[in-house]
Amino acid sequence: MKNLSTFQLAILIIFVALLLIGVLIFAGILPGFRAPQGGTGGEVLMWGTLPRSALADILNDFNDQHESEFSVVYQEKDQSVIERDFLEAKADNRAPDLLLAPHEIIITQRDRLVPIPADTYPPRTFLDTYPTAGRLFLQPEGTLALPLLIDPFVLYYNRDLLTNAGLPTIPKTWTEFIGQTAPLTVFDGRRNILQSTIALGDYRNIGHMKDILAMLMLQAGNPILDLTATRPVSLLNDALGFTLKPAAAVLDFYSQFADPARPNYSWNRSLPEAKQSFTRGQSAFYLGPASEFTEISRANPHLVFDVALPPQKDNANRLTFSRTIGLSVVRDRPKTAVAWAAAQALASQATIGRLASITLLPPARSDLLAVGTTDPIQTVFYQAAIIGRNWFDFAPPRTEAIFKQMVDNVLTGRLPSVQAVSQANTALEDLINDVYGQ
Repeated sequence: MKNLSTFQLAILIIFVALLLIGVLIFAGILPGFRAPQGGTGGEVLMWGTLPRSALADILNDFNDQHESEFSVVYQEKDQSVIERDFLEAKADNRAPDLLLAPHEIIITQRDRLVPIPADTYPPRTFLDTYPTAGRLFLQPEGTLALPLLIDPFVLYYNRDLLTNAGLPTIPKTWTEFIGQTAPLTVFDGRRNILQSTIALGDYRNIGHMKDILAMLMLQAGNPILDLTATRPVSLLNDALGFTLKPAAAVLDFYSQFADPARPNYSWNRSLPEAKQSFTRGQSAFYLGPASEFTEISRANPHLVFDVALPPQKDNANRLTFSRTIGLSVVRDRPKTAVAWAAAQALASQATIGRLASITLLPPARSDLLAVGTTDPIQTVFYQAAIIGRNWFDFAPPRTEAIFKQMVDNVLTGRLPSVQAVSQANTALEDLINDVYGQ
């Protein structure tokens, strides 16, 4: 090589340096030249009530798949505090971009969420994708959330207690239930309950009282509320074309199980909490959500139990109460468009299917429910999810207080069921006026 001039040597050094920098940039080694963390859209913060352990591996793979677009960071929140924390975070401008929660929370926080308009996400697409249990999210202003999972109510039953009572089959209707289960309630000489058929009739030691009553009302043909374009309307006191008002008939049916003077007396408030009574082997049946299966299994490894669909009013129109877990975009956040893209990706068939297999809860997609499962327990959960229904519970703590008062009025003899329902209807109408205005 001939001797280079100082100028030529300088040019050569600059060229080699630029070439080396280009290689380092391409390799992503130089920190100052890497792509922004979370892809071009950055990080999307998601709060939710599902266990972090259930989402960890899914989100790792999900973020790898979408690394050039965005990444989702998940923060688990206990269901008892998520709404309080969410309101505080909104006030301090540190709210998450996505909210993953049961439908009651989505409905309660609907004014702080972004409804996806019909021209962005057509209602026909929603209806074709999700089962009935998810359709509560489809509102006139748009789609409040994308359903991910369904947590339906099922009937847990103690196999040993049924076998000992000579009951080989599970009653499919409430008429069969009352006719077949009398031997399952055991009393001592003073008529104290030693063994209960089922925890129904009261509210103080029945944790899912409101959900059970809602299920019975929906089965009886009363949707509890009618949704108009602007506000809900109470239907509790409506006859809805029936000879007897459905809600009053349901209240009378429910309360009989806690009335010592009735032949189906099986429960009172001196007994342990409903789920605890079942796990101890002191109750033959227990109505509860599918999500409690693992908890019940762990509470008593010696308990021989199984699950079935809850009894129905009749075999023609089957339904059960279900809780739908959905994913919403939070209002007034800087990454709304990115959050919506992430939500759509998380609601894909593959991701929901994987999430369902980890949580053991049915997927909130009609195509996945149609495929079904070979697991005998999850088969019942899937069947329950398909017939799952819910209602527009816009103020859960306050509606629960109304339901409790309605039950207590009958149990204490203050009011007959017809008048107790009428009073509850008035209270529900007052609550609607308080929340939505006169």
